[in-house]
Amino acid sequence: MKKLLALLVLSIGFSIGAQELPRKAQLGILMQPVSDSLATAQGMSTATGLYISRVMPNSTASKIGLQTGDIMTTFNGTALESNGDLLEVLATVYAGDPIAIEAQSQGKTKQLRGKALGRPQETSEKADITYGTVSYPGNKLRSILYVPKGKKQVPVIYFIQGYTCASIDYAGMPQNPVSRMIDHWVDQGFAVYRVEKPGAGDSQSEIPCSRIDFDQEYRGFSEGFKALAKSPGIDPNKIYIFGHSMGGVIAPLMAQDFGLAGIITYGTIGTDWYPYMVDMFTVQPKLFGVSAAQIAQDNKRGLPFLEDFLVKRLPPATILANPDHKTFLAAQAEAFGRGNYIGRSVAFWQNLAQKPIEAAWQKINCPVLALHGEFDIQAINSKGAQGIAQMANTQKAGSGTFKLIAKADHGFVSFNSFEENVNTLNSGGYMEHAQTHYNPQIAEETATWIWKNN
Repeated sequence: MKKLLALLVLSIGFSIGAQELPRKAQLGILMQPVSDSLATAQGMSTATGLYISRVMPNSTASKIGLQTGDIMTTFNGTALESNGDLLEVLATVYAGDPIAIEAQSQGKTKQLRGKALGRPQETSEKADITYGTVSYPGNKLRSILYVPKGKKQVPVIYFIQGYTCASIDYAGMPQNPVSRMIDHWVDQGFAVYRVEKPGAGDSQSEIPCSRIDFDQEYRGFSEGFKALAKSPGIDPNKIYIFGHSMGGVIAPLMAQDFGLAGIITYGTIGTDWYPYMVDMFTVQPKLFGVSAAQIAQDNKRGLPFLEDFLVKRLPPATILANPDHKTFLAAQAEAFGRGNYIGRSVAFWQNLAQKPIEAAWQKINCPVLALHGEFDIQAINSKGAQGIAQMANTQKAGSGTFKLIAKADHGFVSFNSFEENVNTLNSGGYMEHAQTHYNPQIAEETATWIWKNN
């Protein structure tokens, strides 16, 4: 099932007024978990570690000798099975701290040592950028606000990211698709706001991102909204949420707590979480070319696991005591026993599964633009976006709009087919492809819709 999970992006990671948070270390890599095909190509017996698809110049990784194509297996003594493993240990690393990496390179093991470099800040020729702090008990979260130079009281897009614990601070990554989308929005006259999750990026939190539950994550975005509404340069009555992936799950819940000018979703769902996960197990594999017979065979164990995990919400020890569940989890069983599943805590997923996502959409009280990428593997198909628009229109005729974005994938990147997307994911070349194939239509449709509804 590993190859079916969402691709993760990594670059590691001053109240909206004064910078209180020190800068975390910058590792400076793009990575993804090792797939079975990558493991075979590298001569590895098991698919473990993190495949390095790009090393940024003048970064910590480049200085100590990590190279594109390497497979990082440990960081400061921590074994790496998922992006979340690395993100958790990096959350405690600051500029100047010693680091030790073990990596596989062309079948050989290499030991790398050095000191971490601090990350720079994002820059823009067209926007004033404020690195802020969102403070509440147990947390100081990094916020980043772009306001077009010379503009005041402008509409603002609050970008809420997907499910991973990766930083949303893209300093030194101007070709990252999200960076380019932000630049596009600034060009169109919008302010753009982001906030890190608890424990992610520069944020200082009592509980690391990989261990918080969904309610704790939601609290961070809610506190971010409160801070944003008090920020100079923006119009607090014209705050639009752009919910990407999991951010689109959070958006309708926030509409119940705050007055929003509108919501834009991309690559998300309109159902509750458990039905989506059933589709992940039964429908998404078809996009990877898995036969119907194999899907049926896999889900003799997969679907009972989902029911015990997300419906009955059994604890990890009880789930792993079932031999079929343990067999199904395979290489993920050890991490699951520690309370982690695909980069987030077991508590996060079980908490999320209780949220009335569909009911929140059915009560939506603001305009909605639901976007879907033609080749979005993670969102599976356009039914989620179409359903969101329909629910908005049920509440108020004409308030919901659906748009299909041609050739776009889940991460704002262009492909010519599902097959090209799958092959790029499996080959480890996704991050490199993303740098040169940004799809601008998502930003264009967003800007056009906001000005029309503003």
